[in-house]
Amino acid sequence: MPGPACPQCEQEMHYKGMKRKHVVAETGEVTVERALRHPVLWRRTSHGTQSDLGGLFVERILSVVETCRQQQRPVFDFLRQALFANRTCQPAPSLLPAS
Repeated sequence: MPGPACPQCEQEMHYKGMKRKHVVAETGEVTVERALRHPVLWRRTSHGTQSDLGGLFVERILSVVETCRQQQRPVFDFLRQALFANRTCQPAPSLLPAS
């Protein structure tokens, strides 16, 4: 059975009402904990958001940041392309990995 998750991840999972499954492989658990670390620390230092729309924005932007990090893509370039596409009525860039 894998060891306990980091205390911050445990608190975040408790806060969101999630239950940790012990069937996750050790390496997968470390990857998940690493992915959750930034959002957990952000929420702790910023004291959350003031509205549902703010929470939705944070959810989406942190998802983009983590996805770009995992793909070793520059986050700022992706966001610039997304904003440019939105302003020029072009299709948004994809977050799917390049094949």
